Amino acid sequence: MVGAMNEQMEEMTLYGFGADRLKLLLMPAVCVLSFGLPGTIGSAVRDLCRAAPLAFYILCGFFVLDEDDDERHGKLLRAIRSTGIFFLVLTLFYLGLNALVFTLQGGDWLGDVPTKRVLFNFVVLCVWPFQTGECLWFIQSLFYAWVLLWLLDWKGHLPFLMLPLFILTTVLMLLSGEFAGLIKLNLLGYSYIPANAVTRALPYLLLGALLRRHSDRLFLINPLLWGALLILGIVLALAEIMLLSYTGKLVYVGHMIGYGLIAFSLCCIALAHPEEELGAVFRHARCLSRFIYAFHQPVGFFLPLLLTLFGERPASLVLNFGGVAVFAFTLLPALLAGACEYGFRRIVDIH
Repeated sequence: MVGAMNEQMEEMTLYGFGADRLKLLLMPAVCVLSFGLPGTIGSAVRDLCRAAPLAFYILCGFFVLDEDDDERHGKLLRAIRSTGIFFLVLTLFYLGLNALVFTLQGGDWLGDVPTKRVLFNFVVLCVWPFQTGECLWFIQSLFYAWVLLWLLDWKGHLPFLMLPLFILTTVLMLLSGEFAGLIKLNLLGYSYIPANAVTRALPYLLLGALLRRHSDRLFLINPLLWGALLILGIVLALAEIMLLSYTGKLVYVGHMIGYGLIAFSLCCIALAHPEEELGAVFRHARCLSRFIYAFHQPVGFFLPLLLTLFGERPASLVLNFGGVAVFAFTLLPALLAGACEYGFRRIVDIH
């Protein structure tokens, strides 16, 4: 029994190496998603980068939604606690940052917040109401989704609900997203529903859980299949956008079926090709990706202001790289924050 448990823990550790590596490699895509790239090709690349948050959700679902009832319930509670704290800290951080920016600009930063529509957008639809902090929707949706899944798992019924819930939320995601123009959606004045816990986090968390159930097959499938699926996802995503745009039915590019295929194939590649030996950076990939996510938007906001101190030409040259430049400049504060967290944990472990 103990040997089997150790073997399972070793297997999941190997999976985790591949997953953490993918998380760090996807962080440039997260920065590009927030700040884009110049030109038509840059716009297309930014659209494809929308697959990055989906991959994060799949990986979260893979590791948290365990088959064992007690293990899954415990993981859900820990996920709710850690994600909730992270969401609260980021919310307070971005509130303070936006208050500072509005004050420096001489504006009334609370002027439009108390309206019912703005509050509804933030609390229910996970739409951040201020200038900086748009990326908060991801962690907010994840926190909501963990709470919903924990409630559904109260009596251990989640394994039986996973497949029907996955199908239901996927249909809702498609009808309220890329197909909203086709069905002429008009729900409370909304022509589409943006990414939130139900229309983004839940379907992909559940996809990750379903993938975990069949994880033993990942090592048996030819890697070329995942590569072909990745290429198919890229082509399909761009084709969906062009077709919907050509027919005048494009109202939302936040999600395409092709994005899902890209995210799914990337996760399968990462999980099926773990590495026991990782470099120093990749050993702390989970920590670094978390801090890059937290810092990239304020860095992207203040970067143009700082670069103009060195002249217009250097500023324009760097900013031509858009989200890639933001990622590069975010690495330093992320590394420093990661080193501080690592040092603090070492001190706690010693004492």
